[in-house]
Amino acid sequence: MKILESSQTLLSVLKRESTSLRTK
Repeated sequence: MKILESSQTLLSVLKRESTSLRTK
């Protein structure tokens, strides 16, 4: 089980989404 890895990926995705939203 790689919970840490999945959480890290989720965090990165969230950051990307937030940045994209800010750019819009």
